Amino acid sequence: MKKCGLLFALVFVCSTLSAEPSLEPSVSLSFEPESRLNSTRIIEAALEYSLCPLSSERGQECMKKYKSLESACAGLKRLPQAERAEAVLTLLYKNLLVQYSANQYLIDGALQSGRYNCVTSAILYLALAKSVGLDVRGVETTIHAYCNVYIDGQCVRVECTNPYGYNPGVKKETSQTQNSRTFTYVTKKHYSGSREDSDLAFATLTGKNLVSDLNETDQYEKAVPVAVSRLLLLQAVNDREAAVARSDLDTLCTNYSITENRKLNHLASAEYMEKVAAKFGWNDSLRKTYSNGVYNQVNTLLNNNRVEEAQSILQKKSGNMLPSMAKNCESNIFRSREVNYHNKIATLFNNGDWEGALKIAEEAVKEFPSSKTLQNDLRRLKK
Repeated sequence: MKKCGLLFALVFVCSTLSAEPSLEPSVSLSFEPESRLNSTRIIEAALEYSLCPLSSERGQECMKKYKSLESACAGLKRLPQAERAEAVLTLLYKNLLVQYSANQYLIDGALQSGRYNCVTSAILYLALAKSVGLDVRGVETTIHAYCNVYIDGQCVRVECTNPYGYNPGVKKETSQTQNSRTFTYVTKKHYSGSREDSDLAFATLTGKNLVSDLNETDQYEKAVPVAVSRLLLLQAVNDREAAVARSDLDTLCTNYSITENRKLNHLASAEYMEKVAAKFGWNDSLRKTYSNGVYNQVNTLLNNNRVEEAQSILQKKSGNMLPSMAKNCESNIFRSREVNYHNKIATLFNNGDWEGALKIAEEAVKEFPSSKTLQNDLRRLKK
């Protein structure tokens, strides 16, 4: 999470309230969500989550381009499975992929330009390999994406960012002449957190990457509805993948809330967390950010001597706060009211109104019997 951290100190800047990101989904599919998809639906889902809907002219052009690749692969079905799996990758590079580009995570961009990254190349391989009858799965790691293809029950990795990436770690001949032979070797790497995804989760990695990119530039209005869409989609097929999507959404909403907190929109920051929780449920991440917003709002009011308002807000919000943060707010309110009473007593006494000061001191100790400051004030006045 790139914007984590608690905001306790006030920063004196102009407060501006940005448009609140909607918690309604902005992306929909034309089919019911399923864990395993056919090749066409994989590309359709990848396009929709690249914000290039199939109904658009660009979407139709991209699907036409993909279908031409699928047609070119049709003849590979007669090959043995291992040869077929390798031939799909070769054809993908021969007919489309031309240049690696780390930020090309949108499938329409890959289909239109031939530029690709690990996500787009792996999605295209997943779809094409399925179209020729192979048992293939998308694999997601913390930093990478690739495919596994199953040949006679054995798992073979496909590093889709390299035209020779079928079964990496094996030396392969790339060309042969009368006097020479050329070989290539793609290193087999081991990635942490590798997990096979459902086709639906893997195809919509385009949306996950889009959300991450929008998050980096604080474009929460665009990012949150896409993240909500992906969460609702994956909830229908896989609990583990839905939990990851929920974490992604929480990170995004938390970052928006922290951004509002930094603009001094403390109450709005907290109330946005309430809306997220009302729709998707509370968790520690939301509660922490929510508590921080309430804490800052309470302290802002106290700094402006608006003690009653601070007390009212805490009474309404404390139920969903972290207990330690709610206790800190209570202590700060107590201290503010204690100081207010003390200052009233001192003002009256300094102006010669001993009886008025004594009356206020007695009221104060009755309301705050644990205050040593007010007890001392009363004791001094009774001497």
